[in-house]
Amino acid sequence: MQLFQDFVNYTYRAIPTQDRLCPSGTHEKMRGGCPCVRPGGNPGLPTGFQVKRVIRVEDADKLLA
Repeated sequence: MQLFQDFVNYTYRAIPTQDRLCPSGTHEKMRGGCPCVRPGGNPGLPTGFQVKRVIRVEDADKLLA
């Protein structure tokens, strides 16, 4: 599981995007995200993610052989 957590940590970027809706409903979509979903906003962006469980990893090429 540590390998997966390391991958998630490595690939996470705290970048707000305009497709993230305003959680308070007070802001329209805007470039760079509304102030609520920017770092330091309320509720802000997630600071990271935690892998809780890895259910299955498979190699699709080997399944087709």
